[in-house]
Amino acid sequence: MQENVWNGVVRERIWDFFLQHQPEFDETVEESLLISDGHFLGQRFRCAQMEAVWLVEENVIKIHSPDGSIESIDVDTLGNPAVQEASKHAA
Repeated sequence: MQENVWNGVVRERIWDFFLQHQPEFDETVEESLLISDGHFLGQRFRCAQMEAVWLVEENVIKIHSPDGSIESIDVDTLGNPAVQEASKHAA
């Protein structure tokens, strides 16, 4: 799948997470590109006390909750809710 399509899928999943954990959030979501030596590494999203990082080479989203826990989501599972649910229970 093209990177720009994944970007939309990843962004949607992160926004869903933010809304689930802070339903009435009125904070601005900040987005930053992660670049090192001219190479795109991923993207960081921040909202209030929550943060998510999409690491392109690892093909994973790491979501940092306000309680300090970290959830890792394999980007390949985003298009398949059954696979995503199974991977949550396996972790």
